[in-house]
Amino acid sequence: MSRISIKGILLGGVTAVVATNVASVLFIVYVAARLDLRYLSGHQLQLALSNAVRSNMLLYAVQLLIDAGCLVLGGYVAAIIAKHDGPLNGFLSSCLSVGIGFYWLIAGKESSFHFGRLELLAFPVLGLLGGCLTLAQKRDRRKAFGDAAVS
Repeated sequence: MSRISIKGILLGGVTAVVATNVASVLFIVYVAARLDLRYLSGHQLQLALSNAVRSNMLLYAVQLLIDAGCLVLGGYVAAIIAKHDGPLNGFLSSCLSVGIGFYWLIAGKESSFHFGRLELLAFPVLGLLGGCLTLAQKRDRRKAFGDAAVS
């Protein structure tokens, strides 16, 4: 049996990317509404939002937590779908996010809201953490129901 689940890795990676984008859009809409930036449009709005998030430690921390949580979720989904080798499949599920991140960095289009160079290095670790959550769940089920109840 192969240790790698392509289906789990792909679905976990897509889950992380989609969840990150949806949650980030909602967060940015909230920030824009709180700052009352209705009068700005296009590039000016993007710059104003970027500056607001980067200059406010709380907003920046919330954005990082959103990104981190979505990557952990992607790793968890990959491990659940794989049904084996959760940490490995969770780790590999971050490849899609890392690839997108490298593309943005190489193309010179670094996103103001999603990641920078330092955060990009943490993506695989966060996917791994999501995969490790399945190990903790299996251990807890073994304690609660005995070894025979957990496959």
